[in-house]
Amino acid sequence: MIETNENVEAIEQLKRHEFTLDVDERQRILNEGDDEIESIKESVELENLAMLFLKELIKKECWDGMQVVGKSLVLFSGELEVSNFPIKKQTEAERKEVERVLALYGHEKLEVEEVQYAPRPKDEEGEHEEEQETSASLYGSHAKRFYGKSIQHSQFELHSNQRKRDQIELIKHTIEHLKNTFNKEFDDVYLSKKQEIARVAERTDRIKQILKDLKSDDTVEIPAFKQIEMPETFLIVEDSEIKFERYLTPEEQAAQAEKERLEAERRRLEEADNARERALETMMHGKLEIRPEDELQKDLEKPEFMLSKGRSPMVRRRA
Repeated sequence: MIETNENVEAIEQLKRHEFTLDVDERQRILNEGDDEIESIKESVELENLAMLFLKELIKKECWDGMQVVGKSLVLFSGELEVSNFPIKKQTEAERKEVERVLALYGHEKLEVEEVQYAPRPKDEEGEHEEEQETSASLYGSHAKRFYGKSIQHSQFELHSNQRKRDQIELIKHTIEHLKNTFNKEFDDVYLSKKQEIARVAERTDRIKQILKDLKSDDTVEIPAFKQIEMPETFLIVEDSEIKFERYLTPEEQAAQAEKERLEAERRRLEEADNARERALETMMHGKLEIRPEDELQKDLEKPEFMLSKGRSPMVRRRA
């Protein structure tokens, strides 16, 4: 019956639901389908809500809560990668604690140098004995070599628990300063690479134009930052990353269809009577400016005498 219905004229065809004899069973099946759709929709919404909550937690901890966001620098050609030091924002309590410790111990003696030389006693003849080297491990740190204002005490001066806790804050302060110093140099190199990429891209545009004029199939690669060098791109989802077709609601489909209709109508009106395009095509062959390269691509027309006479009667002067 269905095949017969499909072979008749459209005005004589019956709807598919008109073949249903058990209307109640059909309605039950439709209701079950609607219930299943609602269940799946609710499950997906809850799953998306959980993912959004997790996203906000990660963003708050690893992005919003960072004073310096971690990123890397990669060679133009190679796999060598150098990363900066991610630094979290200090809370108000942490900042006040560091200021208290620095104010308390700022006047004390700074940490001794990495290596100290013991006094060289003189022998009976007045000559110095061989210089003895003291191990730097007795002082616990080499920070002063890189940070002259580092305030740290010898390990043998840490007697009370409070002094040990203060020493921890001083070490944290020194570590943060060393990280900031490295990050400053890292940012200088990052800016230098950015400028070089812009300079290469500017020259590459000219190279591409030359290759186009020469009708060459050669390609020119433009260096660019990788994703690991631009951490802000991790927060942006590009359309190219979505492998599925976007679902449009009926309202969105109607709005998109109306937009396409208006755009098609606008193009039709422009093509119907566009005085600017017609004038440009008539007077300047569709170009606003004439480049020297375009003159080289023009075909040279042969003089009339070369077309009227054969090659044999030409004299050397004409040739």
